[in-house]
Amino acid sequence: MRSEKDRRLLRWVAAIVFGVALLTIAATVGLTFAVVKLSQDVSVSDSNAIVAKDSGAALEAGANIRAASLAEIMASPNPAAMLTHLTHLK
Repeated sequence: MRSEKDRRLLRWVAAIVFGVALLTIAATVGLTFAVVKLSQDVSVSDSNAIVAKDSGAALEAGANIRAASLAEIMASPNPAAMLTHLTHLK
């Protein structure tokens, strides 16, 4: 009787370990696919700048930086929209 309980427990543990391993593999494959897909839109120019492949225009980091005071955010009719690109409070 004891060995039957041990076998049942071992089956559950093996199924859980297999499930976690399968989820880990799926997450790795998904992230790899996403990185490859996202990297197809940009390239590095001769001057080591990151440029868009379709237009050749240099991409700017931090172009959407915005500062606002807490009073401006609270007075806005849609405070959540004010937080979209907010990086600094005045």
